[in-house]
Amino acid sequence: MNNSSIAEQRQRLTNVQSSWPVLSRRLIWLPLGLVLLAVLMIMALGVGAMAISLFDIFRALFGFLPGISAVDAMTQSVVLEIRLPRVLLAILVGAGLAVSGAAMQGLFRNPLADPGLIGVSAGAALGA
Repeated sequence: MNNSSIAEQRQRLTNVQSSWPVLSRRLIWLPLGLVLLAVLMIMALGVGAMAISLFDIFRALFGFLPGISAVDAMTQSVVLEIRLPRVLLAILVGAGLAVSGAAMQGLFRNPLADPGLIGVSAGAALGA
């Protein structure tokens, strides 16, 4: 082996090792975002005209499990039939908007792409 091949191998090894911290920093954002989403979802279930405590939210969501006492019917109805569908729909709408924005930016290869680029904003203003 000559010195140039050893130097090339060291350089490749250094490049691989230096990419690990960047990859690990990127991978930490997904679980962190999911935890933040879950916390905000629980908070959104408790905020409204009828204040519901954190303990009552968990009892309404998991009251069907053995060993967990059920909450009163009104609180359970508010959480399961009114607030939970709204929160889940808000999450789905946000995810859909994020995917469509990323698709538009990828399609036009422009990180600053917005709906005005293809006239969607003008069409929405016409319909309003």
